[in-house]
Amino acid sequence: HLTKNKLLIKNTFPESNKLFYRSITKYLEKHYADSISSKDAAYAIGYTQSYFCRAFRKCFGMNFSEYLNIYRISVSKAMLEYSSTKITDAAYECGFSSPVHFSRCFKKYVGMSPSEYQKCQYKS
Repeated sequence: HLTKNKLLIKNTFPESNKLFYRSITKYLEKHYADSISSKDAAYAIGYTQSYFCRAFRKCFGMNFSEYLNIYRISVSKAMLEYSSTKITDAAYECGFSSPVHFSRCFKKYVGMSPSEYQKCQYKS
């Protein structure tokens, strides 16, 4: 999902990490909108938090919270593109604790605010 939306560069990793990769991506697909931490994710897929954090960085090239934010932003982009979803609703539906935090993350990863992005979509 992230590589398709050009929010994450495709990462090649050893065969031994493919199970970890599949487990965590499946978990995130189901729980990205929840308030989750690396500890929650580690426990859910059967790892200790310290091992999970090391394996996650090795596999994805970033920490869990950064990846989670990027994932949430990619989902919110689709919401803002293909529906008349309000920005505040998109923020909460994608798991952000506040619209302000959502807007900051969105601008960081997309290069424009959610409202600017949504306006660009209506022009197309």
